[in-house]
Amino acid sequence: MEEFRSTEIIDKEIYDDARRNAERLLKSAESDCQKILDDVNSRIQKASEEKHALYSGRIESLKKDLDASLPLEKKRFLVSFEDESINNSINNYIENLSKEKKLELLDNLLKKYAPELKSNKINVKFHGFSKSEITKLIEKHLGSSSIDSLELLSDTAAESQCVNLGMIIESADKSLRCRATIDELVLELVDTHRFELAEALFGGRTIQ
Repeated sequence: MEEFRSTEIIDKEIYDDARRNAERLLKSAESDCQKILDDVNSRIQKASEEKHALYSGRIESLKKDLDASLPLEKKRFLVSFEDESINNSINNYIENLSKEKKLELLDNLLKKYAPELKSNKINVKFHGFSKSEITKLIEKHLGSSSIDSLELLSDTAAESQCVNLGMIIESADKSLRCRATIDELVLELVDTHRFELAEALFGGRTIQ
């Protein structure tokens, strides 16, 4: 009986010792796990703060760039809108003119180019007017023997060469070339009288 009890005591001591060791190991493992979790959370928090700072900086930089560029973009838009409005107004005005008035405009253009073109045989491509109307203008300013060739452009060819109403005149030796078109007149008007046209169109509220 004594030997059996001694064995029980030894078994109990072994069990208690094993339990204490197991508890200690579990506590140690829990502590290590918590340290790992705390470290991971800390790294996540740090990375999050770094990313937030980085993106906040980028956003602020983009905002500053945008704020700086907006006035310039606004001015560009307004200038573009103003130019388009002026051109449209002139084009609408000319479109509503009679054929006779349009011929008068073309007559004035040809008169300006005549000194350079005189004494030259010329090739003429035209659109928007009749052959007889163009011939009459050329003979008036350059003489009846000046025309070497006269070609009526198709709508497609006229569009590709930007000749809506008027003509392209080229000397036979190709040393001279000029555009006597209503479009050229519109460009000249805009270049020369842009400010006055804008004031008239926008009531004095022009882009400075």
